Order: sequence, then structure tokens, then C-alpha cells
Amino acid sequence: MSLPFAAAHKRQEELICVCNFSPLVREGHRIGLPREGTYKQILNTDDEKYCGGGFGVVKSIKAEATPWHGLDYSAEITLPPLGTMWFEAPVEKKKAPKKELSNPNA
Repeated sequence: MSLPFAAAHKRQEELICVCNFSPLVREGHRIGLPREGTYKQILNTDDEKYCGGGFGVVKSIKAEATPWHGLDYSAEITLPPLGTMWFEAPVEKKKAPKKELSNPNA
């Protein structure tokens, strides 16, 4: 069983957490993501530096325009056995307000 969830911080930082409660490696596991962009892996409890097996250790994952879990984007990852991974979501791009064109002849 895996459990993906998102958490937000006051400074507008958003983290994606994925937990695998199974003792099996899950390759090609797809998770839903809130927006396009690159998600930086900030922690993988299976990293060899924590005496883990090194499954799913990556620098980042790239969101694809494949809807999943009710979200517009997703990515395939390798879930480590009995492990948890945290990803930092890309900053949401704010759309600039449209400027009205002034009519010089008005």
C-alpha cells in the first residue's frame, strides 16, 4: 500500500510525500502531481547514506501531462520498500494580470 499526500507551508512551499508500507519495491508506480515542472527529491529514507538499498533515489522527477489521482499531471517513480520519499514541488507560476490596451483615439 502506498500513500501520497501534499503539504503546504506559509512561505508557499509545497511538498509531496509518498510512503510505501509494503516490503516490496514498486517500480513504475504513478503518482498524481498538482502542476507541471520538475520536482526535486529532498529525502528518500531508502538512500544508502541512511543504510538503505538505494531504491528510488533520484535528483528529481518531471511531471507529465497525464492526469492521475484527480490531478492534471503525474510521474512514474520507483517506490522503495517500507520507505518514504519527499519531493519539493516547483513554484506555482503566477499569471500576470492582463493590461488593457488604451485607445489613443478615444
